[in-house]
Amino acid sequence: MFWVNGKTIPAHRVAYKLFIGDIPESLSVLHKCDNPTCVNPEHLFLGTQMDNMKDMNSKGRRKSICGEQLPQTKINSDIVLDIRKKAQSQRNYATQYNISQSTVGEIQRNLIWKHVEPVTSCSQEGGPF
Repeated sequence: MFWVNGKTIPAHRVAYKLFIGDIPESLSVLHKCDNPTCVNPEHLFLGTQMDNMKDMNSKGRRKSICGEQLPQTKINSDIVLDIRKKAQSQRNYATQYNISQSTVGEIQRNLIWKHVEPVTSCSQEGGPF
């Protein structure tokens, strides 16, 4: 990191500017080598945040985390299953679990927390029941 004109600037951005040229405000400096601390100008290129995500996915660097693995989550899979029962109003669920009513609706419509599926009971064919 460098301190330039009262701002902290990542070293790879400084290296790009010094050895290659200006960086348009809308673009990021990306790494061909996937090493965020690298400042080798031959390893740096410009791209959008979308380009960065595509590059990450194509190289298998994406870490997929969701639900309870996210540090900011307020709920867990059991709560999601409870909300999907629709036994209460969205407002009541929102108050009970300290989440927004729109989040409750998105859970109920399976727009978020899609990885949580209800546990189904197993039936035994030919069994006594």
